[in-house]
Amino acid sequence: MRIDDRLETALRNFDGVTAQGATGQWHQLLDLLAQNPSNFDIEDVAGGLERLHSAAGQVPLQDRVSCVNSLQRGIRSAPLIMLLSHDEPPVAAVAMQRAQLEDHDWIEIIPRLGTRARGFLRLRTDLGQAAAHALQVFSAGDFLLPYAGQESLAVEIETAKPAQTSHWQS
Repeated sequence: MRIDDRLETALRNFDGVTAQGATGQWHQLLDLLAQNPSNFDIEDVAGGLERLHSAAGQVPLQDRVSCVNSLQRGIRSAPLIMLLSHDEPPVAAVAMQRAQLEDHDWIEIIPRLGTRARGFLRLRTDLGQAAAHALQVFSAGDFLLPYAGQESLAVEIETAKPAQTSHWQS
C-alpha cells in the first residue's frame, strides 16, 4: 500500500510563509488540490482549501490567475472550483475555464456558484447535457437586475390591480 503524503507535507511547510514564497507555496497547494486524488485525507483537503483561501491575499491577483491557468490537467476538484469561483473575477473566470468535472459534480455545485461564476461557465461549449440544463435552470434568476424597492413595488402593483372578474360567472 502506497501512502500519498504530498498534501500533508505541503501543508506542514505552508506555515510561516514569507511574502516572497507565498506565490510558490500557493501554486504548489493549488496544484495538489486540483488533481483531486482520492487518497488524500479529507481533513488535509479541508485544511488545504482553508490555507489557499487565507493566503490568497498574499499572492498578487495576476499570479493567482497565472497559477490557475497553468494547471496542466485542469481542476478536477469540485470544492476547489467552489473556492476559486468566489475569488476575484479574473481568477473565477480562469477557474471555470480550467474546471474538468463530471456532470454529477457540476449539478451538485452549480446551485452554490455565484452568479458571476455561472456566467463564466455559460461561455463553455463542452459541458455535458445535465450541466448545461442545470445552468439553464438558473438563467432566469441570474439575469434579473436587482431593484432596491422590489418588495414595496410588488405590494404597490398588487394593490393597484383592478379586481378581476371571471367571464364564466353569471
